[in-house]
Amino acid sequence: DLIADEDVVITATNTGYVKRTALTEYRKQRRGGKGLIGMQTREEDVVKHLFIANTHAYVLIFSDRGKCYWLRAYDIPEVGRSSKGKAIANLVQMAEGEKMAAMIRVQQFPEVENQRFIVMCTSNGTIKKTDLMAFSNPRAAGIIAIQVEDGDELISVSETDGSKDLVIGTRNGMAIRFAEEDARPMGRTAYGVRGIQLRENDRVVAMDRGRVVFDGDGTPQGQEPVLRTPRNVRVEFSAAHEDADDMIARMVRVSAAGRRYAVVTDDRDLAARCVQAGASVVASERFLALGAAS
Repeated sequence: DLIADEDVVITATNTGYVKRTALTEYRKQRRGGKGLIGMQTREEDVVKHLFIANTHAYVLIFSDRGKCYWLRAYDIPEVGRSSKGKAIANLVQMAEGEKMAAMIRVQQFPEVENQRFIVMCTSNGTIKKTDLMAFSNPRAAGIIAIQVEDGDELISVSETDGSKDLVIGTRNGMAIRFAEEDARPMGRTAYGVRGIQLRENDRVVAMDRGRVVFDGDGTPQGQEPVLRTPRNVRVEFSAAHEDADDMIARMVRVSAAGRRYAVVTDDRDLAARCVQAGASVVASERFLALGAAS
């Protein structure tokens, strides 16, 4: 193989521009450094995906219509830090109007089933888990990853080992956490199952793998799980674009009434205050932007 075996930085924007940059283009800085320009973006465009991958790794690109496209990392154009990259539509055969919804890296596909999975979530609250092996045979025009109904769209994709907890967050600040085992593996062409019940005018904005930090009685991480519910239910409350003091006051009232309270946050100071008020706390492995603009 004539392609150098090295680590590179893969960057993709919300409007579908993607590029590959040598890791050596970035240098280590001390705390307080102003950083470096990693990508030039158009007005109102933002970086959506940023990860390090080996040049021989596979990059799976999922569209909002539920299709999966397949690239090797070295197929993505290598450009400098200041470049905006190339439109993803020029690298894979997307249909007109189709947009990139998610991008994940896979270093190597498993040789046996039930080792790694792809978990997908749509804006209407449908989730689906499919064996990663089902995505190992690419086609130029893409393959179906999940059947998406009219008015719905794929919004989030994660690779898992089948043993994680899943956290789903909605635009109106609701959240649910449940065991990944509750969603059985399905074939690529299946529609999936209901992951969360949505109220009127609400929609899912994020899905991520969850892990327990600690619960309301101070149980250490890795022991008693916090507020895990079956999928397809509504969770009473989550912390999303709420004033912290008002939220804590409401939490104390709910706890006094004998009801459990769940908070989804990556803010450890806020988490500590919530625990003191008697709440259970869940944190995502990556920042879970509950209440993000649609």
